[in-house]
Amino acid sequence: MEAIIQAAAQLLTDIGFEGLTTARVAERAGVSVGSLYQYFPNKQGLAAALVDHHAEKFSAACSQGEEASGHGTLAETVEAIIKVAMS
Repeated sequence: MEAIIQAAAQLLTDIGFEGLTTARVAERAGVSVGSLYQYFPNKQGLAAALVDHHAEKFSAACSQGEEASGHGTLAETVEAIIKVAMS
């Protein structure tokens, strides 16, 4: 599933949503289209999963950054979040 999400992210960056197809994603991920459809019903579902995936990663980075800042100033917290997100 991770390979499919990564392939979708790469293709969205390269060709945009209009050019994105499940067949292209499956090919880039190295899986069959049937395997892709086991997880995602269509390209809209795949795009929604990609948004969710990145939102979860961003939320985790914010939490880690807040903890790393030691609950300092707003500027220190933002800097810590950026460091975590960029690593």
